[in-house]
Amino acid sequence: MQHNAQENSHEQRLTSLAAMKLISEGSWTPTQQRLLEVLQRQEYRCASIAQICQTAGYSGNMAWYQAMTDHCFAQVVHVLGFLSWSRPQRRLLEVLQDPENRNKSGLQICRLAGYKDQITWTRAIKDERFVAELEALGVTRLRRPVRVSHLEVTAATSIEEELKKDVWDVRRFKHDYPKHVPPSNYEVDFSWITNFTLREQVKQYFRLRLPRWKAYTFKRVLYHLKTVLALFPGDVHAGNLERRHVEALLPAMSQLSSIQASRALREAKMMFEYMATSPAWLLARPPRFLIWDEDIPSRTEALPRPIPPNVLDQLDPLLAQAEAAMREGQDPALLTPLWWDALLILRHTGMRFEDLAHLKAPDERGKGGCLDQDADGYWWICIDHMNTAYQPVLTME
Repeated sequence: MQHNAQENSHEQRLTSLAAMKLISEGSWTPTQQRLLEVLQRQEYRCASIAQICQTAGYSGNMAWYQAMTDHCFAQVVHVLGFLSWSRPQRRLLEVLQDPENRNKSGLQICRLAGYKDQITWTRAIKDERFVAELEALGVTRLRRPVRVSHLEVTAATSIEEELKKDVWDVRRFKHDYPKHVPPSNYEVDFSWITNFTLREQVKQYFRLRLPRWKAYTFKRVLYHLKTVLALFPGDVHAGNLERRHVEALLPAMSQLSSIQASRALREAKMMFEYMATSPAWLLARPPRFLIWDEDIPSRTEALPRPIPPNVLDQLDPLLAQAEAAMREGQDPALLTPLWWDALLILRHTGMRFEDLAHLKAPDERGKGGCLDQDADGYWWICIDHMNTAYQPVLTME
């Protein structure tokens, strides 16, 4: 480590000498001279442009941008190693100045920086300069590993070992799951739960629901639970949770939308009731009736949103033109025949896109697919859906 420090110090001296040579040989305007005086101070090498301009005596950033139009000035800035971070990047770097934060996930770092989700981190690490700065600080969790595609994922050979992990890939436990959504929809990450005891209790709850829940249910439930669990004190878990803890977070829940608060509290209520009453639950039990019905906001049911008539008046002629072109063996305009077929099916059957995406193609003998012809010669599309078993379809013969 001492050797690395000596190398870094040597590189800094070489950089400083090269910059001083360029500065002494250059011909600078008064504005550039004032900016260079600030940039030669080490503490301003990672400062924002606004801070540098203010220190140089300018109220705005125009002096900087005018100075940077000079190639010689831009070269000195590059040699000095000046890094102009965006405001989100600066806030993230401020959090990472604390060594305890350097092993945390991107989401945890974003929340410490005042952001509610991880999109700020995802955008920041697209900048290779920022990634290099993070690596110099010793940040270990820069990017998520690339998720395995649906075609490459394999079933877990040791389920117990998989369940011990803090990040689950539910596709390794469930054979049947929708393939039209990205792999990230089946990644269940418990690592944000800082209380180890609470994390293990939530993981055990999810483990016991494996036989009953669909593959896409796990991430959705954890997403809603996070809204409630993140508001509990750091030392609270199911074994010492009391009604007063729930009452303390209700004011914060009232700031959310009624739908978000309702879903979060309902999922938390179901989990704690399961822990309190289920014979299968062997860990510490919380008391019953932690969350009352009156705590949960009423949800307003969303009204149907049909396609407006003025849109259908434009869509139907385009569908008719595409159908006529395909009947004549020609390629339709705007879209490929595959997409026009999909639009025709959706328009004339009313099925959901999810059902359309899971239609099965027939085999080489025309069997085993989604199409079925009745005794009267009418064609039907068979879809696997709880509420709709069969749907008629307009043929394009």
